[in-house]
Amino acid sequence: MEITLNTINNIPDTQWIAGSDKVYQFTVYDENQSLKTITGATVTFNMSQYAQPKTIEFTKTGTVTGTSVCVVTLVPSDTIDMGGKYIFQVVLELITGITYIPAQGIITITPKIQ
Repeated sequence: MEITLNTINNIPDTQWIAGSDKVYQFTVYDENQSLKTITGATVTFNMSQYAQPKTIEFTKTGTVTGTSVCVVTLVPSDTIDMGGKYIFQVVLELITGITYIPAQGIITITPKIQ
């Protein structure tokens, strides 16, 4: 079973330079806009090229840091060779086995000039 919010992109579009440090913190709400308990969940941050959403190009494991909060930390080596427009989704697998996608959006990564 999968539960998603009604909005297609609930995170504002963002852009940054490849190889940047980025920390994304997500406070997770359910479909009724109430805080969602995610204690014990597995957190995965997936990115795919905008035109190829069925192919995951990058994945990173995040951390649950509070009852309804998770964090994903990207280090320079994660994105140094990337460039282009990407879709990202935060995927939570709750301890009940339910998959939940609380956040998604668009990231444009500009290649770093060498």
